[in-house]
Amino acid sequence: MIFEEMSSLIDNNKKDAETTRENLRYLLHVFSAMSLPIPISDLYTEFNDMLHATKVELEGLYRSGGELKRHLYTILEGLKSGHRSLMYRGNVDAMSLRVSLLVSATTLPTVLEPQGKSDLLEGLQDTSEKMRSASQTKLLKILPKVIRNIKKLIRCKNIPPNVILELKESCQLLDPNVEGLNDTASMTGSSRPVTAAASRPLTAVPTTGKKEKKASFVPLIDSTRLINIREGQRRIAALLFVSNLPTSMIAFLSTVEVAMQDQTAANVLVDDVVHEECELLLKLR
Repeated sequence: MIFEEMSSLIDNNKKDAETTRENLRYLLHVFSAMSLPIPISDLYTEFNDMLHATKVELEGLYRSGGELKRHLYTILEGLKSGHRSLMYRGNVDAMSLRVSLLVSATTLPTVLEPQGKSDLLEGLQDTSEKMRSASQTKLLKILPKVIRNIKKLIRCKNIPPNVILELKESCQLLDPNVEGLNDTASMTGSSRPVTAAASRPLTAVPTTGKKEKKASFVPLIDSTRLINIREGQRRIAALLFVSNLPTSMIAFLSTVEVAMQDQTAANVLVDDVVHEECELLLKLR
């Protein structure tokens, strides 16, 4: 009985000490935000008002932009969570990666125009729209063209590395057997072109019996593969259409990106202080 009570007291003391440590961490972040400053709360209010004011205006863009709307509202939720959430490395890293990806993708038109590649972006936007509502038969016909053009886009000069990585991962969702994403020579057209047949995991196979007059067919694309293709299309669409956002929203995303960089720097400083001042005391306790 005494042992159980002592064990309970030890556990409670440990939890109380850890809670005190995390409250201290948060308090230090409040003070660091005052000195930098990192106006997370103000950014949330501004972005919330901005999204609300453009909700109707951007309906068409959200439909075309795949994951774009989810990205924007996830960023909004991250800002809403404030320092209490963003003071942890995992949370701020995830937020930074998302914001930086969108900001980088907004540069695609300005990067491609001097290279005479603007039509490549427009063509990908057009095929992305077709994929969004295409039947399975049409989807299989569109996929090879989309993959070829994404390879061409990756090959263009000055495409941000995070955009290239996202395009490659999305291509793997479109076709897990895609080749040439990391091979410069193959991306210049020397590789064997991808055909619709190569992208087709399952073909329509009639199953007939002796008394059957009509054939039944299995799906052209199995359900798991179809889910992956749709996800890949949505992820690519977000990169292709993000530059169509209002210029004020694009500029705001750049501001959020800087704020996340400042938050990351503050996290490193505060984590070092907390570790130095608290960890030994917690062990001794």
